[in-house]
Amino acid sequence: MTTERPSRHLSDGDPPAELRAEHDLAKQELAETLHELRHRTDVTGRSKAAAHRYAQRSRATGVPPPVLGAVAAVAVAAAVAYAVSRACRS
Repeated sequence: MTTERPSRHLSDGDPPAELRAEHDLAKQELAETLHELRHRTDVTGRSKAAAHRYAQRSRATGVPPPVLGAVAAVAVAAAVAYAVSRACRS
């Protein structure tokens, strides 16, 4: 008793809609993952953004500039420490 199997080859060369949908979803998820990883590993950019937020907050609340300088110094020190630790791991 022989059963005939449907051919897996497509005659028109166009993948089925379901396969295309899975492919598009996988691409979208990968793009989101890469975006998140870029954000997490951008220590310099995150430090600059934090310093900018603190500067705006200090202007709004009237915190003296030495405090802002200390916060910026801590942010830079954290960025340098992170970069050095990553360099030592590799």
